[in-house]
Amino acid sequence: MTKLTYRKAISADVTLLYDWVNDPIVRKSSFQQSLVHFEEHVKWFNKKLSSLHCYIYIFLDANNNQPVGQVRIDKDDNEVIIGVSVSQNFRGLSLSSTMLNMACDAYFKENERETIVAYIKEENVPSYKSFIKAGFNNVSKVLYHNETSFRLTKKA
Repeated sequence: MTKLTYRKAISADVTLLYDWVNDPIVRKSSFQQSLVHFEEHVKWFNKKLSSLHCYIYIFLDANNNQPVGQVRIDKDDNEVIIGVSVSQNFRGLSLSSTMLNMACDAYFKENERETIVAYIKEENVPSYKSFIKAGFNNVSKVLYHNETSFRLTKKA
């Protein structure tokens, strides 16, 4: 089993996250499916890194420090929204739920009164199962970005 560590994203992660965001499986699961252009990504990434309301956790294989995936927790005006992606090399190892739990625990240490919300496309069954395994509940079906989706929540 892969043992994980994590750290907050740093500016040097811009290309790593760019590669992950444009992975075909990530794009298919995303609510915005078109490819992301590098210049657009750099602007977005720098804005997120400097935001006090965005937490991007980079997960690493503890044995060799190889990047495994990322979890982003982003607070907007109404909700705290979470998303996860796993590197192609580590898919199928059931790491998403561990990553989600670790990221939520870290977030709740600083924001214990918040509720974290996940939106998952209805057809994205593996992601749905990962969030359930990570303790997300209160499942409802909603229309999110014009897609029938599951809305799940988790509290500290």
